[in-house]
Amino acid sequence: MKQIIKIALILTALVTATVEAAYIKIDANGNQLPDSATSWSCVYDDVSQLLWEVKTRDSGIHNMHNRYRWGGAAEQGLEGTKYGEWDTLVNGTNSERFCGQSDWRVPSIGQLRELVVTGQGRPTIDTDYFPNTKSWLYWSSGPYA
Repeated sequence: MKQIIKIALILTALVTATVEAAYIKIDANGNQLPDSATSWSCVYDDVSQLLWEVKTRDSGIHNMHNRYRWGGAAEQGLEGTKYGEWDTLVNGTNSERFCGQSDWRVPSIGQLRELVVTGQGRPTIDTDYFPNTKSWLYWSSGPYA
């Protein structure tokens, strides 16, 4: 029985180690940067294969203080009023080919959950890679959490 428990613990450790985020810093043109870079525009998650915007402190559309009401062209699931506020962010990001991409969208709730770092204070995200993240609530493309 002890042998089975040891094997289960080893397998659990291996699985946990392989699903941890492997973040890569990306510049505004889509080029990979060294981990030691002090300025970057996006983060690529090598596990989920998603590219994430890094909020900024400048006055542009990626500013960390910009706020949006839920709904827009990218929302999924509900009829009714669609505010165009997040469309400005999504369309502007696509137009500028931010980080070399033009297929930006609002993430699903499941994709947002993949960014959560448990056992950490607020914000619950890796602030070494997402330094300007506010401790706010964030919208997903779906209406339900």
